[in-house]
Amino acid sequence: MDDHALECNGISLDTGLLKEMSGELADALTTLKKFNSFITQLKKQ
Repeated sequence: MDDHALECNGISLDTGLLKEMSGELADALTTLKKFNSFITQLKKQ
């Protein structure tokens, strides 16, 4: 989601909320990467 798309839809999001959401996304990505490497380790055995 880029700023332009947000403007077009007439949605104004609080920047604090956006930071919180992106923080949660980063956490989720980290978890996914750990899970992915775990699966990779299992496949190697």
